[in-house]
This record gives sequence, structure tokens and C-alpha cells, in this order.
Amino acid sequence: MEEYLNEKEQWERVLAWLREQGPWILAGVAVALAIYGGWNYWQNRTQQRNLAAAARYDQVIEAFGRNDVNGGFRLADELVKALAQGNADQALKTLDAVNPGAFAARYAEVRGDVLLAKGDRDGALKAYREARSSGGTTTDVGLLDLKIGELAHS
Repeated sequence: MEEYLNEKEQWERVLAWLREQGPWILAGVAVALAIYGGWNYWQNRTQQRNLAAAARYDQVIEAFGRNDVNGGFRLADELVKALAQGNADQALKTLDAVNPGAFAARYAEVRGDVLLAKGDRDGALKAYREARSSGGTTTDVGLLDLKIGELAHS
């Protein structure tokens, strides 16, 4: 019998269905939009942080290239802090992409800091010991000894 409903009756059924299901449809669309907006926000935030870290890294390389050791160390410390807060794997890739040359000990120490931030205590201890054995004037030996002692005895 429903096959023979006239257009007015069909339209009334559609409107009744929309009144019943409309709030759920709108809620679903709102949730989908919120998820989409959150995803885009997260992607943009991550990209901006990565770009900022890359810019700081370039400043570190330029400072070391000008033989501005103090400025390079200061910038390297800032880079470590920024990267350790964000993505430790990206920080390791950044460190591995560069030939540290005379600053091998400093790079090993920074690698240890990143590994420690990542939760790899054994890897951090190994990197700190590598930095300590490389020695030189590019690291704070006392601070390295503290880091090694803390990790070795915990």
C-alpha cells in the first residue's frame, strides 16, 4: 500500500524522518568538522615547530662556520632543548646528517641528551662516554662526568 502514497504523503514522511534524524546528522557533521580542524591544526603546528628547529640548526652551523664557538654552543643548547621537547627521532636524524668534524665530542653529548629525552638511557650513557673519551675543549667535562655518573648509578 505504501507504494501508492501520493507526493504529499511521501513529502510528509521525508520531513518526519528529517525531524527525527536531523539532529544526529548535524552532530555527525559537526564532529567530522571538529576532527578535520584539529588534524589540520596539529599538522600546521608540527610543521611550524620543525621549520623553527631547522632554522635554529642552520644558525648553529653558521656560527660554527664563523668559528664563533661560544655562539655555536649557545645555539646548539637551544636546539637541543627545542628538539627534545618535540621529536627526538627528528633530532637524531638532524645530528646524523652532519659531519661534526672538530666538534665530535659536542655532537656526541647532544646525541646523548636527545637519547635521554627519548628514554634510551643506555644509548645516552654510551653517547656521553663517547663524548668524554673524545674530550677536547668543545665540551664541559665536569657536566659530562655528572651525566655519566647519574646514568651509570641509576
